[in-house]
Amino acid sequence: MTPCSTYEFQVRAQCGSDFSDFSNTIVAITTGCGDPYCYTYGLSWDQWIEGVTFSDLNNSSSNGYGYTNFTNLNATVEQGGGYNIGLNPGTDVASTTLYWRVWIDFNNDNDFGDAGEQVLSVTGSSTALASGNIDIPASASTGTTRMRVAVSPDGYPTLCTTNGDKDVEDYSVTIITPPCPLPDNFVVESVGVSHAVLDWDEVSDAEDYIIRRRKQGTTTWVEGTVASSSAIWANCEPCTTYEFQVLTNCSNSNSGFSNTITATTQGCGDSYCYSYGLSWDHWISGVNVASLANTSANGYGYTDYTNISANLTKGDSYTLNLTAETDIAPASIYWSVWVDFNNDNDFADAGEQVFSATGPSNGITTGSFTVPSASATGPARMRVSMGRDAYPAPCETGSWLDVEDYSVNLLAPNLFLNVSPPNLSFPASGGSSSLMVSSNTSWTVVDDTAWIIVNSPNGSGSSTLNVDCSPYTGLVPRTANITIATTDGLIVRQVQVTQQPADPLLEISPAVLNFGANGGSASVNVTSNQDWVVGSPGVSWFQIPMTSGTGNGAITVQCNPNTNNNSRSGTVTLTGSSGGTATLTVTQQGNQICGTPQALSANTLQPTRATVSWEAVNGATAYSLEVRLLGSNTWESFTVATTQVELSGFAPCEFYEFRVMANCGNTFSVPYTFQTEGCGPYCDSYGMRSLQVLD
Repeated sequence: MTPCSTYEFQVRAQCGSDFSDFSNTIVAITTGCGDPYCYTYGLSWDQWIEGVTFSDLNNSSSNGYGYTNFTNLNATVEQGGGYNIGLNPGTDVASTTLYWRVWIDFNNDNDFGDAGEQVLSVTGSSTALASGNIDIPASASTGTTRMRVAVSPDGYPTLCTTNGDKDVEDYSVTIITPPCPLPDNFVVESVGVSHAVLDWDEVSDAEDYIIRRRKQGTTTWVEGTVASSSAIWANCEPCTTYEFQVLTNCSNSNSGFSNTITATTQGCGDSYCYSYGLSWDHWISGVNVASLANTSANGYGYTDYTNISANLTKGDSYTLNLTAETDIAPASIYWSVWVDFNNDNDFADAGEQVFSATGPSNGITTGSFTVPSASATGPARMRVSMGRDAYPAPCETGSWLDVEDYSVNLLAPNLFLNVSPPNLSFPASGGSSSLMVSSNTSWTVVDDTAWIIVNSPNGSGSSTLNVDCSPYTGLVPRTANITIATTDGLIVRQVQVTQQPADPLLEISPAVLNFGANGGSASVNVTSNQDWVVGSPGVSWFQIPMTSGTGNGAITVQCNPNTNNNSRSGTVTLTGSSGGTATLTVTQQGNQICGTPQALSANTLQPTRATVSWEAVNGATAYSLEVRLLGSNTWESFTVATTQVELSGFAPCEFYEFRVMANCGNTFSVPYTFQTEGCGPYCDSYGMRSLQVLD
């Protein structure tokens, strides 16, 4: 039937195949007059809607025979919320599949045709509950609007149709703005001497938060607004209990203030005056003095670092490095530092302000101070204060400043003992060196070896010590220690002494042994600082029984008789284990058959030339001529056939000697000495100095 229409009805009875007359007419008017929404209804003889649950709506119904208006029933939902809807079918026939649809008029324009207003399409059994989730747009219009629920066994129902097998129910839905919630987990995160850190869970719809505080037992609140879900409340009084509350501000409402939480600031029982302030954008980030090196974050006005200490010695001076940090444009800030030198729990005495200077707000300010010798011995307080606008006072509160307190331990003056250099090194030849002792007390000196001698076994104050080192022939370095200690033994300084090894040494003296024709035995001395071995002579007419040795020693050469008329010579080489060789030359005269040259002379002397001569020896057909620089160990040898020879290659104004032996003899003449010319001013441009016989 059509809504809002008047219908007439009559009825008659049927008895077998006979019918009675129709009754009188009755009249009925269908409902729905004035409804601004389109009509949707159908037939629901054997499947119908039997119940709908949605948000706070929970309606049970019976067969509405195509349509029921339940707009007197309301479901309340929030913008941006999500809700489950339960759809309960009714049937009096066999189970079948049903098709459900739900619409909500979100913009309240009396239709369901706008995008997003069909909110659910779902299938289910005619004997089981169907359900789904409906999201309410955050942009949905607030107020009361229409929700339409339709079901059909023949496919998904469509809007504004008035036929087919379906059942339809209309409900009211009231869309509201979500309430502004209180933050959860509102707690005191931490507490300092002059600040408290508050924290709470973020509220998604919050635009900002209002926090407020008051001293416990008072009635006046102090408020502040923050954008994030935490706050740092500074400039609190030390050792005081405060009450805190928080409120959420949403776009159209607020949550009201929360329950009260409390926090008690630190600093109870401190014997020193309080000093604290605000340090939102400028704060102390580092303090360095002596062994104290502390890096800190923003203390929000004050931090107690008295658990950190440095030892300061009375009479000594110390460098102070103070570091500031900022999160805004850099500027100048003001530093003040105090030390309670007389330990009377204040910083008011003369000399207790040890530093005052300006510096960068994003860098290091450096200064120094000296601990007065008259300071009390023991622990004391050091206060470091940084002001943004002016130099802070020691007990200032409430200004733009950050303050940190530290402990220092004031010590009696230190005894000192310093020795320089810390190491000495000597060559193998030994020698002398010096040590500089700097001290303010008495001291003793001990060395641990006989090859080091220190000139003084003790002393006092500053002094210079002479250190003598003996020569050394060893082949590996040797070390020793010189220990200088205060007489009380509390300060010990040690100097390491190193002596370099000697070069490998291997020498034979004399290096030449001359035997007569009859042979015999003779010894030579070996000077060495290493092991050595005797090589093979390579000839059979002399022998050396010793084959090796260590260090200094002697070797004996045994020479056989020479039955040959000619002289003979041979060599033997000693080889050192660490390097170096030494050669021994052995000569032996032959049987004498002619005499020794006589009447040696030198004439026609020039700066680089000389003519030497001697008397002829009867029977000689050649001569061995040997020449050397006077004092040299090495002869230069020539074989000549005449008794007069011109030589070149001499150096000017030098003494030379020569000797001669006939080839039929075995004995050199007595050497003859002469001097070349060229003494006095002489240009050193005479060419080669290698001796040679001129043709």
